[in-house]
Amino acid sequence: MKSRLMLMAVAGAMTAMAVMAQMPDKSGFVQIKVTPAYAGVFVDGKYMGPSMLFASKEKAIRVRVGNHRVEVVEPYHETLVMDFQVTEGQYNEIAKELKANGKAPRSKVSAIITEGFGEAAIYLDNEYYGHAGRELRVRPGKFMLKLTSMDGTILREIKVEIRNRETLVVPRDGTPVVRKAS
Repeated sequence: MKSRLMLMAVAGAMTAMAVMAQMPDKSGFVQIKVTPAYAGVFVDGKYMGPSMLFASKEKAIRVRVGNHRVEVVEPYHETLVMDFQVTEGQYNEIAKELKANGKAPRSKVSAIITEGFGEAAIYLDNEYYGHAGRELRVRPGKFMLKLTSMDGTILREIKVEIRNRETLVVPRDGTPVVRKAS
């Protein structure tokens, strides 16, 4: 009797999963075409990656039906914030050139290069600064450097100091190395 009840429960659960799998996903899409193409995209506060990943309709971000906030962030440009409502199957396109905010160093002062972190988000003193895989220009100083994956997992968090005309290379594993400019 127990085994028969167990089989009925399992069969019921499998039927429910099959019905749920056939139900349409209530979602829409956000396509992002911004300049600079390496600006970070946040949807409802969650880091999604650099904007260049979402520039085509085929690679648009899938979001649930409802209200959403998209923020496009790059430290040397004004942040773009857009609130919108997504309806089922709708494609929302954000196409804009971000305005420079005047904070960019005039020349390469110092830099951070990360290796082996994919498209991880880079934070300096808990402020989004860019994504891994490209050289980031920074002013000299002491920082708390944090790299997080797209799912929010902290991959590395270390205190760093960068002097004028230095490049700090931060590998996924191992000790960061400072290179002096020639």
